[in-house]
Amino acid sequence: MNISAAILLYNTHLFGDTLPIMSEKHTHEDKFRAFAIADAVEATDADVVLLTEVWDKNLAKIILAQTADHYPNSYLPEQRNIFGFGSGLLILSKFAIIDPSTTKYSWLIGSDIFSQKGFIVANLDLPGGPLGLFLTHVQSHNGLLEYVQARASNLKQLAEAVAAYKQVHPARPVLVAGDLNVVAEEPGQPTKEYKAMTELFGGRKLIDLARQFYPNSQAWPGFTYDSLHNTLIPQFNPEIAEDHGQERIDYFFGTPDIKPIAITTDPANNQSVFKSDYRYNSGTDNLSDHFPLLLEVIVKPEASPAGR
Repeated sequence: MNISAAILLYNTHLFGDTLPIMSEKHTHEDKFRAFAIADAVEATDADVVLLTEVWDKNLAKIILAQTADHYPNSYLPEQRNIFGFGSGLLILSKFAIIDPSTTKYSWLIGSDIFSQKGFIVANLDLPGGPLGLFLTHVQSHNGLLEYVQARASNLKQLAEAVAAYKQVHPARPVLVAGDLNVVAEEPGQPTKEYKAMTELFGGRKLIDLARQFYPNSQAWPGFTYDSLHNTLIPQFNPEIAEDHGQERIDYFFGTPDIKPIAITTDPANNQSVFKSDYRYNSGTDNLSDHFPLLLEVIVKPEASPAGR
């Protein structure tokens, strides 16, 4: 039995009290936004919610408490540094989450060395059969060569983990999601870094589901980090805002047994899909500096072993 599912991916930029020295730059009404993000996520009513940059454990607990009735299953990694700085990853799900675990990336530089950035591996117990899920947040974006190399190392580590998972579960569908901090197109043409990433993932039979559904990047650029339309980017990253940067850096990659039937971003212009516009202050401010990405898929279940 094939199963349809809606999956929401959202970078929330919730630092809270994890970086007291740099809090003025990195925080902005975080507690209020955490409550509002929880409300928006509930309104969207996706089957699975994948959050990144929920850095502060107390803010994660707000979201968990607010959404517990709607999402009875959740996973929040425990690994944190002495300041309470974790991976920022959080899963909310209507499906059971089986055997979740978290791996930290072996190469992080810049401010990311204070984090526990890495990836979650879990199995979602879909009605038609299990889905292998990888949720990640990769080394922060910077054009410097060392940052590109660190991201490449992270992506290789992630791809190797997918390959190891597929050795154990060769027939199981796999979905990889997260803020990969790789700019996809610029302007309208695939970047060198994106080409390297898709070649690496392609070797693991992982396909960029956005470009599978929307092959023409000019027709659907799919920007999730858009300084022309997002009001919080000037708050957190004024240099990007001054350059009028528009980037697709949040992704879903899937194996061929995952078929995208819709993918949407920019909730304010797609309220009928998101059932919320992900803004506050009477619509004047966005809830995060990223737009959420909503994916609807049909998943072909894992084939049963012969004779069973």
